[in-house]
Amino acid sequence: MTIIILVVVNIFVGTIHFNRDEQSRIDVGDAASRTFSTLDESLRQGKSILTSSAINGTTYTTGDQTVVLTWPSLVAGSPSASVTDTVVITYNAAQQRLVQYISPDATSSRGPSTAILTTNVTDLYFRYTSDNPTASTTVAATIVTGATVNGQPFKQTAILNATLRNHS
Repeated sequence: MTIIILVVVNIFVGTIHFNRDEQSRIDVGDAASRTFSTLDESLRQGKSILTSSAINGTTYTTGDQTVVLTWPSLVAGSPSASVTDTVVITYNAAQQRLVQYISPDATSSRGPSTAILTTNVTDLYFRYTSDNPTASTTVAATIVTGATVNGQPFKQTAILNATLRNHS
């Protein structure tokens, strides 16, 4: 009877650990999926890619881990064809964050903002369809998110290909 009880208890404990590990992996996957979706939407709102821009005293340059975009401004609540806001999406490796900064045009009804798109980003790489990123209308992003699940590293990688839908 003792052996049977020990076997049943071990199976029960093993099942609890397995379910907890799987739920943690699902949670990491869900967070990664939301990140990919948010990044994809931010890139697709782009009108054009800029070489660089200064926001709040920091100059951001389009490259492997940063993309500087223009978005159509919101003037009286509607997208403008002629006025643009500046948006920076950048990877902060030290804090493992993907951050988005918005610097609106003076006539835009969109306010300035800083948003952490996600944490737990272990790597990010932007690629452009041209050697000159400002000539690109498509941005490809490889993003790796990760977390430690019960002492074991768990990573998820996605590759996004986003076409600037508002490009001129």
